[in-house]
Amino acid sequence: EEPPGGLAAAWFGGTVEGHTVVAIFVSRLVGWGCAVPFEAATGIRYTHGGQLHRHPCWNPVLFQPHDGPLLLFYKVGPNPRDWWGMLARSTDGGKTWTHPCRLPEHIDGPVRNKPIQLPGGDLLCGSSTEYKGWRVHFERTADLGKTWQRVGPINDGAKIGAIQPSILTHADGRLQVLNRNHDGQGR
Repeated sequence: EEPPGGLAAAWFGGTVEGHTVVAIFVSRLVGWGCAVPFEAATGIRYTHGGQLHRHPCWNPVLFQPHDGPLLLFYKVGPNPRDWWGMLARSTDGGKTWTHPCRLPEHIDGPVRNKPIQLPGGDLLCGSSTEYKGWRVHFERTADLGKTWQRVGPINDGAKIGAIQPSILTHADGRLQVLNRNHDGQGR
């Protein structure tokens, strides 16, 4: 992503995908090279009883709105069927991040690909779930992640299985969505 003053990249990493030590890392372009990556988010949380739990992190998405902080969306949970969406913000181009907040129930944020910013400023996120088959839906926020609307799913997850939508904007303003898919038969 291109926040003011440079470039930033994010990825998930750890010993093995899905392991509890998998976290979100960020690096920024500094001068002619990249800064040392740092751990920007983990799946550590405390229960109401004060016990520590750690889940793996998944699929970070950086997005720089026209006006506003750099946004870091990612998922936390034991697996893609049971994960939840998280959001952190940076007002300094990705050097530091706010304490992440959990997105509302049934809101995942962009699952793997960047959202688009609509002409009115709203963010449109391609999202998906895997707990009742592979299903695509869309989420929209007019206030950079404070409130949300969800549309879909647009497929049944059985006959047509699709996840991880990417939204393309054509020169004439039309939107097109590309998805990762399978036919429900494991092929």
